Amino acid sequence: MTLVKVKYDYYMRIRSKVEDLVGFRTRSIQKYQQNYEQELNRSPWEVGRKQELFKQMDKSQIVYIGDFHAQAQSTRAVLRIARKLGAQNVCLGLECFFTEHQKVINTYLQGHLSEREFLKKIEWKKIWGFPWEFTRPLMKWASQNKVPIIALNAGGNKKFADQDKATALTISEALKANADRKMLVQYGDFHLATKHLPAEVKKLNRKISDVVLLQSPENLYFKVLKKGKDPSTIDFIKLSTNRWALMSVVPWVKWQDYLLYLETGHDKKVKVEDYDLTDHVSQAVQVLNNILNITIKVDDLEVYSVNDEVLFSKIQKLPAIERVYYKEMLLSGQSFYCPEQQMGFVARASLNQISKVAALFVLYKLGVYKKSLVDGKKDFLKNVWVEMLTYFLTKIINPKKKTDTFDDIRQALRSEQFSDKGKEALVLALEQKLNEVRFATFQDLSFVTKKNSASRNKKSYATAAQILGGIMGEKVYTAFQKKILKLPQHKQLLLKDLHGKHFTQAYYEAVEIIDSWPSSFKSKFDKF
Repeated sequence: MTLVKVKYDYYMRIRSKVEDLVGFRTRSIQKYQQNYEQELNRSPWEVGRKQELFKQMDKSQIVYIGDFHAQAQSTRAVLRIARKLGAQNVCLGLECFFTEHQKVINTYLQGHLSEREFLKKIEWKKIWGFPWEFTRPLMKWASQNKVPIIALNAGGNKKFADQDKATALTISEALKANADRKMLVQYGDFHLATKHLPAEVKKLNRKISDVVLLQSPENLYFKVLKKGKDPSTIDFIKLSTNRWALMSVVPWVKWQDYLLYLETGHDKKVKVEDYDLTDHVSQAVQVLNNILNITIKVDDLEVYSVNDEVLFSKIQKLPAIERVYYKEMLLSGQSFYCPEQQMGFVARASLNQISKVAALFVLYKLGVYKKSLVDGKKDFLKNVWVEMLTYFLTKIINPKKKTDTFDDIRQALRSEQFSDKGKEALVLALEQKLNEVRFATFQDLSFVTKKNSASRNKKSYATAAQILGGIMGEKVYTAFQKKILKLPQHKQLLLKDLHGKHFTQAYYEAVEIIDSWPSSFKSKFDKF
């Protein structure tokens, strides 16, 4: 099975589940979707430069930005672009707000309504329903910077074509009222086909200049993948001078988040009888099986959420040290796999959390670890190794995942905008990297036996392990993508026995090899 087929099948399986739950689509929606997808399929494409896109945005009166309503990254992108263009230069037009509530929105932005009162007055949960947490940062920024927000949704049961006509009129009027600003319009991707909303706006003002930025279109992702390129390494794709795509989320992550949104009962219009986290984790395990050519059975896999009483009874049966450890994990909202009880816990309903449990389950089944690593200081190197492998496996499922680099850590230490405990973890990570450099230079482990007199918080060790594991995991993933690392040929390099007598020696020898591999980016802030 080819990599493209594995990823496409995973995406289609999740999307089909969503469409089954959502049910019937009107002919209007189906037509709009068809027009949108046909245009994408016909479009030539090339990897785009961020500088060129923003230059085009600077010249445009309207910047259309696509929206996948169940995906937080959609609104984050709007906020990043708005900040880049400058608060004094933009106004925001949002589909999530209905035109009838414009006065309420203005009152809220002026600080005369609490958030709770605002959401109640606009009937957010009833009329829109998608998580408010996605939109809150954008609203907060707009309020602080006096950026006008225009409600674009005409509401009712209008056909998509009629909805676009009404929205075009609202946009035209808003541009006149805010003549000194360009307008950022966040709207569902289907509406942003050339013949849809942009065409309706141009009918009202033929001289209007615009640029369209679609959000992670699935058709385009697989077009790029079939050409042998890795879409997960690309931020922007240029379709034409004024039509672009931001590739911030891979297709299955988009639809998995939508599925979880539906299954966890956020959309009251959709009835869901069965919500099974074990099934979600099992699917992620199967993807890893297919891509890594391994065979991990899921017959004995059990995964729980915080709402499952069984979870707490199983934790109570653990020995005292492990019991305290997993209770702290629960309280801090961290997903885990507990080998002593052979159970997983998903802290939040997201693909990243699900894939983390899947990765930990796979590592346990492959014999990397056999018991919980509960002592942050004593098990520090073991935890780094598990974090590295977990990051690598979860990035296979979500290639857009990002981690800090050492440049990011150094920059953070210079800025010192964190608590003392946060600083302690960063310093600990840098000290460990110094030890690794020392071993690579002198091939001597005598420094490991020296006692460290510094008293450190146990959470600092856990955080430092995550930082170091993420940095190494990124290198391992890049080497895997570039076929420097090949499986199963190199499995001995990765699948160490953490409980083995010579693990420390093996760790430093392996890190020396991993450090020689290329990095995919110098700083995570280089990515959009």
